[in-house]
Amino acid sequence: MMNVITNAVANTASSMLQMKLLQTLPELLITPLSSLELSLSFIIGGTVRGFVNGILILLICIMVGMEIRDPVSTVFIIFVVAWSFSSLGLFIGQMSDSWDQLSLIQNFVLTPLSFLGGIFYSVTMLPEWGLAISKVNPVFYTINSLRYATLGASDAPFASSMVFIVLFSLLLTTLAVKTMESGKKIRF
Repeated sequence: MMNVITNAVANTASSMLQMKLLQTLPELLITPLSSLELSLSFIIGGTVRGFVNGILILLICIMVGMEIRDPVSTVFIIFVVAWSFSSLGLFIGQMSDSWDQLSLIQNFVLTPLSFLGGIFYSVTMLPEWGLAISKVNPVFYTINSLRYATLGASDAPFASSMVFIVLFSLLLTTLAVKTMESGKKIRF
């Protein structure tokens, strides 16, 4: 899951920031494409990168003998998570003015969320303050939904995790599209 998140965010964020820094973004903005179409093109690119990475890792797991409890849900979760974090990457890329700002978000926001999301342990092992943070952490729900779909075990109910990641995806997509529409930090 961490590979899916990292690749989806990095693809869209770095693409947007590079276009801003090289000043090729104005050429894209004058095309007869709507903000929605421009946003979706970035998001789809990041989603494909994150999704392909996730599926390749899943195939390697299957090749070494891992049994997937629910393959359809697993593929769906990988897709939704890639879409969500690709949307987040687009927003981060739109808001960043330098590579330092971009890496600041990835290092000091995404990495701690991953560690508090239960990637390496069960969140029930955390102290109360850590558990409280995990319950509002979107990475916690993405990890637990994937863990349940692949292994059948989870720290949160599967249905609520699925609802959370779909709503999170819709929220981030809306945020990225609305930011593109507003032109904030992307218009010169």
